[in-house]
Amino acid sequence: MPHTHRVWNYVVGMVGPADVRDLQTRVRSYFSALEQSVAAVKPPLPLDQSAFSGQAWVRMSERVGVFLNESVDSDWNPIAYIYAGATYERGRQIIDDLDKWRDQLATLKAPNVPAPLPVPNSDIGLAGGIGIVAAAIVVFMLLKNR
Repeated sequence: MPHTHRVWNYVVGMVGPADVRDLQTRVRSYFSALEQSVAAVKPPLPLDQSAFSGQAWVRMSERVGVFLNESVDSDWNPIAYIYAGATYERGRQIIDDLDKWRDQLATLKAPNVPAPLPVPNSDIGLAGGIGIVAAAIVVFMLLKNR
């Protein structure tokens, strides 16, 4: 069974609260689909300390819950962009870890294993939205002060 190979692009510019909310929505759907596969896998996940045990799934579920409950402030609050970047990175790591679960469930031939989550739009190209505008303003300010 081939493993999910995800390539994250470096984001040019800033990730904003809207990007985090979009990622949270995607993670929620992906996690929900995986949760259904975990519940239906036969035999059930082992109750030991292995990487793909019932306890490991509970820990993964808790991490996902924390990420989904993280509040990202208003798009108009400049500080929100600082927190959004860190929250977005945590979301990307969670997706990578959920991909490992997806691969394991596919290996176990669990029913209804979802397709890997597509790379979010914020990671696809150079159009970092407000980030590019912010970078342009910083460059302009630096050149103006010379």
